[in-house]
Amino acid sequence: SRHGVMLSAGVERCNAERSALTHELQRMERLLWERDGAIARLRSAAQALEAKRLQGELELTGLAVAHHATNSEVQSLSQGIAHLK
Repeated sequence: SRHGVMLSAGVERCNAERSALTHELQRMERLLWERDGAIARLRSAAQALEAKRLQGELELTGLAVAHHATNSEVQSLSQGIAHLK
């Protein structure tokens, strides 16, 4: 009957739409999973860079202290030499 054919066509259309939505949902879930992975990699890289930055700061501080100590030693030696003259 015509009613049965229309009902069948409606069910078929609903199934096709459900399939398309399921496919789109799976595609979006895959994209979100890939994005989450990229975010995790970026966070890891940021932590590594921050650790290197802190290490660099410590090294610079050590060099500044050594430079100051060397300058003080040079000044003391210069004063000692001046007293000898």
